[in-house]
Order: sequence, then C-alpha cells, then structure tokens
Amino acid sequence: MRHLLILLSTLLLTASCNNENETIHPTKDFKAFLSSRENSIDFLKQTEAKKIHIDSTEPSISLGERSNPQREDYMLDIENVVVDNFGRIYASTPSSKSIKIFNNEGDFQSSLGRAGRGPGEFMNLSKIAFNSENNLLAALDSYEIEIFKISSDTIEHETTIISTIENSTDLCFSEEFLFVNGFKVTEKDSIETNNVYNSLSVSEPIHKFSIENFEYLDSFGQRYKTSTGFAIFEGRLSKTLISCNNSIVVGIFEHFPLISGYDVETNELLWQSSITNMPMVEFKESYKSEPIMNIISSFREKYFYRDLFSIDNNHSLLMIGNRYPSNLTPDEEFEFLNSDFHLYPILVNNSDGKLEMFHKTRSLIYFKNDSMFIYSKPMAELGHGQTLHVVYN
Repeated sequence: MRHLLILLSTLLLTASCNNENETIHPTKDFKAFLSSRENSIDFLKQTEAKKIHIDSTEPSISLGERSNPQREDYMLDIENVVVDNFGRIYASTPSSKSIKIFNNEGDFQSSLGRAGRGPGEFMNLSKIAFNSENNLLAALDSYEIEIFKISSDTIEHETTIISTIENSTDLCFSEEFLFVNGFKVTEKDSIETNNVYNSLSVSEPIHKFSIENFEYLDSFGQRYKTSTGFAIFEGRLSKTLISCNNSIVVGIFEHFPLISGYDVETNELLWQSSITNMPMVEFKESYKSEPIMNIISSFREKYFYRDLFSIDNNHSLLMIGNRYPSNLTPDEEFEFLNSDFHLYPILVNNSDGKLEMFHKTRSLIYFKNDSMFIYSKPMAELGHGQTLHVVYN
C-alpha cells in the first residue's frame, strides 16, 4: 500500500491543476524567514564574490577515457569523487553501476561493483563517501548502502545496510556515525479524516546510522511544511543535501536555499544560514478530492544545487548550477550547456554557518583538500563521456 501511494504521488507531482485552494512554494512566509537569517549572502552580488582560478588551472594528471565506451575506464557520468589514505581516487559512475578506481599517478586500477542485487552490487548507484579513518567506503544504492573495507592492498565488501529510506541521494560520515538523506514514510496510528492521503506520516530528512554495528539510530533535521500536510509532498520538499565533519552535519534543502548546521551527537540545530535573491524553482500545491503538486513552468532561469561536500574539517563547498530555461529546444539546450552553463561555488563555515561566495566557474569541482583538488569541464555532448583532472598542490 505504501509503495503504491508513493508511485501515485510521483505521478501527481507532474500533473497540472486548476484550483482556487492552492499554495505556491516557497511561500511568502518562508521567503521572509530566509531573509531574516543573521548569516546570509545576496546571490545577485556576484561583483563582490571572491576570485576562483580553476578554469585556467593546468591539471597535474587526467583520469579516465572519454572517447571509447568499450574501455573499462570510460566514464559517461560521474556522481562524485573521493580519495583514500593511499592516494587512490574513486569515481562513482551510476551509468556503469560501478566505482572506477585510479592510483595517484592516474592509472586505472579496477572497477568496484557491477549491476545486480547481490552483496557489493548496484542498481541505482549514487553517492560514495569515506569515514574519517578512510578505511570504510560507503556506496549509496536504492534502499541499500553497500559498505566496503579498505586497506593498502585490498578492497573487500563488508556488509549491506538495508534501509526503508525513500528518495535517498546523499550520504556522509562523521567519526562515529553514517548519515543519509531522504525520508521514511509510515502509516499513522489513527486517521484524523476519512481521506487516505492523510493516513501517512513522513520522517525528518536526515538519518543516522551507527558505524559500530551499522544499525539505524534516528532521524532529524529541518522539515518544510505544506498546506495539505500530505506526507510525500513534505518529504520531497524537505529533501536535504548533506556534508559532515566529526562534530557538525551541514544540510541544505534541495529546492530552497536554507542551510542548517546540526550537532552530530545530539542532532541539535546549531545555526541556520540562507542565500537571498536566488531564483528558485516554484511548486503549486492544491487540494480538491486529492492533493496535487506540480512544478510551475517558467521562462526565467532557475538555479539548483549540484553538490555539497566537505573540503576540510571546518568547511563545506556548495556548488550551485543554473538550469536552462524551460522553453529551450533540444538544440538550444545543447548550446546552453556548451556556452552558458556555469557553477557558483559558496563556501560554508561548518562551525557557525558563515557563507562566502566565489565567482562563477565552468568547471565541475568534485573533491578538494589541502593537497589536491579534482575537477572536470562541463560536457555539452554528454554521450562523449567525462575526464577527471587532478591538481596536486
């Protein structure tokens, strides 16, 4: 019953509706809440942004094959990149349902995983992450998290965590915990009305697991409230991208620019920051015989979050991308990606939520620490694959 309702709600999200009883999200009250945050930056003030020189940087080495799909190091798409203590570079590639591994000289080593439902296999591979000791690699799949044990000469499958988390796309480690985004849907003990759509409850958007035994502990985080209170809508609008260090979990709503910092031990909300004057995707919510929500079409350029990841123990990097306008033809979309697509990096201080904005860039940043950063150029012809570039400091 639950999965049937989730499928139905996904269809309703794209349906159109004409109803006087409707709400536009983000609401005026929520926009006012964003503007009232003490730590905020104005997205329109790009002239005040700090300089970033990634686009002109020459790589030390380049990884992967982008022209021959028959080669094992070919990477059509890259979700994210992590590096272990031995200098090996891991790229999550969902289309191949595997993780590509390279050494620190750029040589391809092996592929980790394959299509399937067995231990260490993937159906919908997305994000990967290392724990603080870099001896555990977590790979996120549909309703599963695959854990691998890492040493200098071996990479072995450790265990599979089975979860009931819907719409999960992001994960990160602190010293003692593994955090995953998404939402859990449960049936209410009692129904307030005779409407079946109000019989469901949705969890908070961040979920904590123990590293010691990989058991689920609890859920926490800011939720976005809708007018109908339909669980699936609230779960999707509350979806939160996350990054971690050993004391703070940083989360940002996938659709709205509210950034929150939480204590990893207590789940306590420590601070909230916001990005103002950033054009956001809007949603229309209405209710007649059933709740309906659809994305409002717009010819104006909107922005989205490409990634949020930790770059050291004190900072996270948020990458904001510009969506192409909804009225473009396929040829115009191609031209947009080739010439007009940019990313806007924002540095987040994990301790207090202070934000710093950098000038827009054409490069997709995947990994950064004190000794190296890894990036690739945006590809207009996505079918031609991607190459990763590594710069050693």
